[in-house]
Amino acid sequence: MTRIGQTILMCCVAVALAILSCEDNTINNYYLAEDGFLRGRIAPADSGAVVLTGTTDVMVSIDSSGNFFMNGIQPGNYDVTVYPANYSKRVFEDRIIVAGSGLDFGTIAVNKLPWPILNITPSEGATDVELATTFAIQSYESLNLASLTTGVTFDPPLDGAWREVLLSNGYNYYFGLPYGTSSQTRIRLLPGTSYTVSIDKSITNVVGGSATDDYSQSFTAEPLLVTLYTTPVPGTPVSLRSFHFDLGFNTCVSENAVNEAVRIEPPIGGLWIGDRACQDNPYEIEDGYTEFRLFPFVNSLPPSTEYILTVSGGVDLLENVSLPRDTTFTFVTESPQIISYSPTSGSVVQYLSYVNIDFNTSMDSTSVAEAFALEVLDGDPVPGSYRWYSDYTTLQFAPDIPFQFGVVYVFRVSTAALSLEGAAIEDDIESYFRVR
Repeated sequence: MTRIGQTILMCCVAVALAILSCEDNTINNYYLAEDGFLRGRIAPADSGAVVLTGTTDVMVSIDSSGNFFMNGIQPGNYDVTVYPANYSKRVFEDRIIVAGSGLDFGTIAVNKLPWPILNITPSEGATDVELATTFAIQSYESLNLASLTTGVTFDPPLDGAWREVLLSNGYNYYFGLPYGTSSQTRIRLLPGTSYTVSIDKSITNVVGGSATDDYSQSFTAEPLLVTLYTTPVPGTPVSLRSFHFDLGFNTCVSENAVNEAVRIEPPIGGLWIGDRACQDNPYEIEDGYTEFRLFPFVNSLPPSTEYILTVSGGVDLLENVSLPRDTTFTFVTESPQIISYSPTSGSVVQYLSYVNIDFNTSMDSTSVAEAFALEVLDGDPVPGSYRWYSDYTTLQFAPDIPFQFGVVYVFRVSTAALSLEGAAIEDDIESYFRVR
């Protein structure tokens, strides 16, 4: 218990003894219909005293469980001050006690913040605080903005200005810089950095009160984080041709540094280009972005291949800030697949038609020819020739003689068809068609 707290309690006890010694102001311990009562509890539980000043002066003890009660209080208008032994006081002005009734405070929350401060956000010891976050002081009374400017300091320093918002039960004071296009303000933190906010007891409110003691508390910003997004569907095998890779950071980082920090094994040549600029560029990074997309030097990837993307923890992605450690992501490319073919099963075609098959990767022509078969339904194979297009991704089979009118044909491709890298296609196909 602080010396000031001891002094307050001693004064309260002295006042109470003086009150109780006066015959005209004696507080009876039994209930009188023409009198009222006071009760409540403080949380966390603590001993102390509740002092009423107004129509008469009364002191009520708070027991070790945090409860207080007294009846026989003269009706009237009172200011009620709660003095816990180990927490900051609470003040309730202009409370009325009515004859035959009373004043029930229920549970009164107390804390160790200096009066008149009710709450500070971020809270003491908070970790992983968002890098663009709200800093607010909630107060029971109006504070002087000029005093806040000089009396509240941050280490390391933070940029911003104070703004007052009136609440139904007090005041909120926000500190920071404008955030986006809204009227909100945010403080902008460096990743993984611990901050200490110090509040000098000289901060004064409008009615001339002041904080009892100097106060400080600390919080820590979240570390620098990175996320990999693959397209078209995150978490599934990556498309061999229509693929995208995006890196997202939780703050503004340097485009040049990202290109230095990121490596992919097996290598995929390309450049990481900033895809979304930082909002308001809070750290004044000339080439700063929060999202990046890889612009590759290749048009397709090999199938059924596992890649490891690493973002180095040894490269400063913004001034003196890097990832806490190497961050790795693993992804796999899809297997060889037939993505389209014609004629489709059940279709009717002209007699001068071809069989066309599109693969998602370059194929080994010999294995595809061995895996392919075209025949008359329940009949003989159909001879023909193979033509490849688009770097062995599109096959056209031309029969040696035109298809016969009214005949049903079937063609098949088995999983013996291999890519240039030797990976088998994922599924076989079988398609029936008729010639008109």
